[in-house]
Amino acid sequence: MQKKDIILGKAAKFLKGMIEQPVYKGTFGQNFYAVIIQLKSFTYQSLSINRVELGDTYPGSVFFQCTVPDFTKNTFMMAHGGALTTYIDISTTAALYAFDEKERANVSAKLDMDFLSAAAIGKDIEIEARINRIGKSMAFLEGRIIDLQTKQYII
Repeated sequence: MQKKDIILGKAAKFLKGMIEQPVYKGTFGQNFYAVIIQLKSFTYQSLSINRVELGDTYPGSVFFQCTVPDFTKNTFMMAHGGALTTYIDISTTAALYAFDEKERANVSAKLDMDFLSAAAIGKDIEIEARINRIGKSMAFLEGRIIDLQTKQYII
């Protein structure tokens, strides 16, 4: 089995575990992801793992895709920044779990967002969770969201 396939499998295992593991019961991440999973059977896709890229000078990236769900809309009928931030947080944590040999799913110590454009409801987006470095007690990651149609950065 290739390294990319192993990483994809571990990221999927993490996301599935957010729904099934008792330790996540009642957490915001579990509830947010559970709503997305439920919507999959109706109109919208869930957060799905698209591909893995291995880096030359960094461990690599995991790419996720989804259609921006209606329940994330703000008063301007665009995706709420908090919902997009949650997508980044869940995606980077899943990527860390996938790339980390110890399968740690750590808590975010710092999460900064630069919103570059709005995400329209119903648009297909891609989330890149890039692992820059994994240390003994801290990891350094970046997340980006791109509108798949326009190729514009959202975050």
